[in-house]
Amino acid sequence: MKCAFKWELADQSEFGSSEDYSDAESEMKGLLRRAVNKARHPFNISFALEIGVLALSLVMSRGIVDGDRDNWAREIIAATPFHPSAELEGETLSKMPENWVAEKVSDAEISRIVGPKLQNANLRFANFVEAIAIRANFASADLTGADFKSADLRGANFTDAVLRGADLRGANLNYVIGLEPDQLKRAKFDSKTIFPEYLLQDSAFQILLGSRRSGW
Repeated sequence: MKCAFKWELADQSEFGSSEDYSDAESEMKGLLRRAVNKARHPFNISFALEIGVLALSLVMSRGIVDGDRDNWAREIIAATPFHPSAELEGETLSKMPENWVAEKVSDAEISRIVGPKLQNANLRFANFVEAIAIRANFASADLTGADFKSADLRGANFTDAVLRGADLRGANLNYVIGLEPDQLKRAKFDSKTIFPEYLLQDSAFQILLGSRRSGW
């Protein structure tokens, strides 16, 4: 059985124009090719047993806390050789001007970068660790359990994105738009996560931030 990557776009009517839809579709296909190239093993019976044993051992040793099921599922996926989600660790997903070095882009320069168009995409449990996704459009995307540890997400659009169980520890979220406190209630973040100024001034986010700091 071949491993299936569920990267889906909404109907064309959800986009501003047919050109926007075509651009988004091209972005998805390119990222999918890279993800498929990183897939390691086909699914088989022995692997199913491996997952079952691992899941049972995790339940026995830790239990499952309600509200943390997505983090638990991601932990099982990470501990096995099979990766049914997008593997984009360390990838540069944003288009840079010629001769630019992604790691050296300053805050003043991000407006000149074209981010990947991933609106409405199904990116559940995708691995974006240390990826460069400056100005990515994640509007209405399903990012459940996605791993963004130490990713460069400056200027990204998270409007109506689902971030349940997403790991944002160490991620740079400066200048993002559409990110609201409610979206972050079930996401992971830490003292190294860089948040945009508008969120830091939001009273609801300050309450959420205060409740998390005690566990850092």
